Amino acid sequence: MLVDQVNEFLKVIDAAIADKPEKTLNIVDCGCGRAYLTLAVYFYLTAVRGFEVRVCGIDRKADVIATARRLAADLDVAEHVVFVEGELAESEPPFEADMVLSLHACDTATDEALARGMEWKCRYLICAPCCQHELHKTLKEGGPMQAVLRHGILRERLADLLTDTFRAQLLRILGFRVQVVEFVSAEATARNILLRAEFCVKPGQQAAVSDYLELRDFWNVTPWLETRMARLMGKYLSKY
Repeated sequence: MLVDQVNEFLKVIDAAIADKPEKTLNIVDCGCGRAYLTLAVYFYLTAVRGFEVRVCGIDRKADVIATARRLAADLDVAEHVVFVEGELAESEPPFEADMVLSLHACDTATDEALARGMEWKCRYLICAPCCQHELHKTLKEGGPMQAVLRHGILRERLADLLTDTFRAQLLRILGFRVQVVEFVSAEATARNILLRAEFCVKPGQQAAVSDYLELRDFWNVTPWLETRMARLMGKYLSKY
């Protein structure tokens, strides 16, 4: 069902850039794997949409990067589609990025993709998260939610929902307009939630900060993304 996921991901990208006046895009695919999405994005945006595009795939696995580079060379696009081997937190694309993509990066790897996108000052962030183990481990037992937390499957799904809610709210605080959508059917993948964000509003709005702090304090947790983005988040969260 990977083909379905990639096709639907392309539709989300298409909608995100519908009003973009410039026909150029620099895109980073975080955790690109064997580059199915990376290459599909390049060919769709250039051949179908007529954009001038550069794409950089980043992955820490040497074997998949080697495979991706060979594939790009075989398709004669290696000049425009490049790959970087390394940890995402320590890697840099060879250009100023406009958009960050992430398809099913596990656990905090999705947070790292969002963080890098914000650090690179990207306008667009499009991420479909995978498993959410980090928050699952930190949810406290007891209290009014014990009836939910005692059941493993319910605890897992709650952690999924809370993690994506925290991510969306942190993005709002930092000036992004965020949509959380199902980008593909549940038959294609159970991990069918996607965050689509565009930097286009004033950061630090009180309502966004208050909503986040109330939710965070109710659950008595500190989301990984908040810690990761402490330097940027601190000046907004400390006001309230």
